[in-house]
Parts: sequence; C-alpha cells; structure tokens
Amino acid sequence: MTGTYIKPMRGALQVVCTLLVVVALGACGAEQEVPYPAWKAEFDRALARDDLSDFQRTVLEDYDVSDAEYDEARQGFSGCMTDAGFDVKLNPDGGYTVEDPSITWDSNDDERGDATARFETVHDQCSAQFLDQLSVLYIAITGNPEKRDMDEMIVECLVRNNVVAEGFTKEEYRAASDAGQPLTTDPWKEAVVRGCMVTPARY
Repeated sequence: MTGTYIKPMRGALQVVCTLLVVVALGACGAEQEVPYPAWKAEFDRALARDDLSDFQRTVLEDYDVSDAEYDEARQGFSGCMTDAGFDVKLNPDGGYTVEDPSITWDSNDDERGDATARFETVHDQCSAQFLDQLSVLYIAITGNPEKRDMDEMIVECLVRNNVVAEGFTKEEYRAASDAGQPLTTDPWKEAVVRGCMVTPARY
C-alpha cells in the first residue's frame, strides 16, 4: 500500500506608445488586445503577484494559455514531484494522482502524519512553480471563454452529450448538485459529466 493523494481538477497591460516623428510628434494610447477579454482582470491579478513564478509569468504575459503550454506545466509539475520521491499519474481530465512509496501497510500514524506534511509542502512548492495560477486560468478560458453563467453552460453540455433530456434546466441541475444526486448511473456518461463540469465549452 502506498499513500495516495488525488487532486481533481475542479476561480492591464498598456501598450507603451512610441513617439514617431513625421512632421510632428504623436502618440498612441490604445491598450493591448487580449484573446479573452472577459478574463483579463484575472490575468492582471495573477501577473501582479510578487510570488508568481518565472515559468508561469512567461506563459501568462500574453494573456493566453495554450494546450501545449498547459501540458508543459503539468509535465513540469509531475517532474518536480517525482524528483522529490513521489509517483505521479497525470489523468486525461486534467487531474492527477500522487502516491508516496514510502508509506506502506506497516507505517504507523506518526510516519503517515510526517509523510502527509511532506507531501503538502512539496505539492505546494511544485504547484507554485508550475500550476497554481496557470491551471485556474487555463480552465477558465477553455471551459468558459466568455465568462457566461457556468451552470447554464454545464446544462447545455449535458444536453448536447445526451446525458440529460432536452429541457433540463439549470435549476434542476443545481437541485441535483445540492442534493448529491448523480445525473447518470451510466459509467461512460459519468466521464462526460466530469468533463462538462470542468470545461463545458470544449466537451
């Protein structure tokens, strides 16, 4: 037996104007166009953090996170955890599973407590280097690029993928979620439900 930790995947740049001499001096005052205007404030807040890693800053400074950049970040996180002695499995849905091979059936409570504290420390360090801000923004721009009502988008995704019937409402979805009622008992559709809840615009 190993200790296993599962993390699913579940929240103004101004152009510096150059004065050009033609006949007279002039300047521009336009702001940079960004790919996802609805999420610009969130990018601004991330970029304003003093503790943002160089890797994440380089990715986020164009106000976008590509699939390739997100994959690079996940691989970097995995390598960081692996270097610290953990076994990492990256899941297709964006989550990951981390196992601590130092924990066995014979490990006592103190050993397990120490291992958990070590996992949390290493996880926070690796996440801060590669994923903590980047992953949130990637999920936001890919799952809901226009920042629409998330529940409405999830319901549209569920209907589109034949998980629920046409006419199913976001109120019914919220009621089911609040009550902890599964939307399907079909194991194949359960994966669709998870996808719709994370990135409804792409699923």
